Amino acid sequence: TDINGGIQTGSALLSDYLSSKDESHHNSVSLIIFLTDGRPTVGVVQSPVIVGNTKAAVQEKFCLFTIGMGDDVDYKLLERMSLENCGTMRRIPEDADANVMLKG
Repeated sequence: TDINGGIQTGSALLSDYLSSKDESHHNSVSLIIFLTDGRPTVGVVQSPVIVGNTKAAVQEKFCLFTIGMGDDVDYKLLERMSLENCGTMRRIPEDADANVMLKG
C-alpha cells in the first residue's frame, strides 16, 4: 500500500483543480477521503515522514478524512493524518458492515 503516494497524487489533483476553478463556486467544500485496507509498505513507509508529507501537500487548502477497513491498518497513522489536516478518521473492522458504519 503506497499511502504517501496516494495522498500526494490526490492532493496534487485537488490543488490543481482548486487553482483552475472558477471562483463562482466559492460555497463548495474541498476535501479528500482516503480509503485504505493496509499499512504503508511501498514508497515512503515511515509514519512521521508520511504525516509531514501529507501536511505539506494539503497546505491547509482542504481537509483530509481517512477510512481504514480491516485489521491490518495503521489506524494511528490515519488518525494523525486526518487530525493534522482538519479531518477525522473512521475505523471499519474486518467483520463489520461497512454500509452501516459509513452512515452519518
